Amino acid sequence: MSDFLSTLLAKTLAMLVEALVAQIATLAVRFVRDRWFPVSGPVAA
Repeated sequence: MSDFLSTLLAKTLAMLVEALVAQIATLAVRFVRDRWFPVSGPVAA
């Protein structure tokens, strides 16, 4: 049973880390794009 729990915990942690990394990457890309490549008009949205 402990194997099942540890596997479940590992998968949950992996999912959380993956989501966090994706969120940070999205924010970083958006920040860089706004900083160095300012877009004007409806393209910004």
